Amino acid sequence: MKKLFKKKLRPFYRFSKFILKVNLLKTMYINFKTQSFKNAIKLPIVVYGKLSIYSLRGSIIIDGPITTGMIQLGKDIDHNPISFCPIKLTVDGTLRFKGHAVISGGSTITVWEGEVELGKFVSIGSGVQLKSVSAIWVGEYSRIVALCTIMDTNVHYVKNILSGEISRSFSPIKIGNNCWINQGTVVAKGTVIPDYCITARNSFLNKNYSNLCSSHSLLAGTPAKVIATNTQRIFDFEKETQLNIFF
Repeated sequence: MKKLFKKKLRPFYRFSKFILKVNLLKTMYINFKTQSFKNAIKLPIVVYGKLSIYSLRGSIIIDGPITTGMIQLGKDIDHNPISFCPIKLTVDGTLRFKGHAVISGGSTITVWEGEVELGKFVSIGSGVQLKSVSAIWVGEYSRIVALCTIMDTNVHYVKNILSGEISRSFSPIKIGNNCWINQGTVVAKGTVIPDYCITARNSFLNKNYSNLCSSHSLLAGTPAKVIATNTQRIFDFEKETQLNIFF
């Protein structure tokens, strides 16, 4: 009888727990501000904690089947203190989601112009700066860990005082599928990272690495170099638990 009672109460408990965590006001606002009524009523975007919206003059597009909570903003995924800070969101261009995605708290997502595309099941850790005036593409299942900086622009222009030459300050970024962009990595304009690549902590990437390596490479350093090949992050938590026991 006791087990049956707990089973019946469990859905109400989970719903109450969900309600306490979710910022309902911002959740309702961002859905009905950016999505059609047909999609907005399903609440595909759920806001946890604080969300500071600076501009929504552009478009937030969700490609694929719409389900409740498929885009989670502000959810703590890495237990970093900055994850309790608000997400800062500016969308004057196009922010496109190709499926489920998580963006942790304290991150800054700025699309001044052009398009930022996040593949399905992309996760972005806390305190990440992702800023674009051209284009940033992040492949499916890729993970950008806390405190990374992904910017396709230098923001300001720099002039050679002898020749007077001024170089273009922006260029698209492409991060492949199943990549692991480790904590503190800086990805600068014009960077291309092949599929299944790993970056070491605090690395600086600033070139087309598909010309230097294939998939499954480990990149490290400032600027980053290929230090290993045939590598792959194990994302399966069950396998990681088994490996922790083994080692």
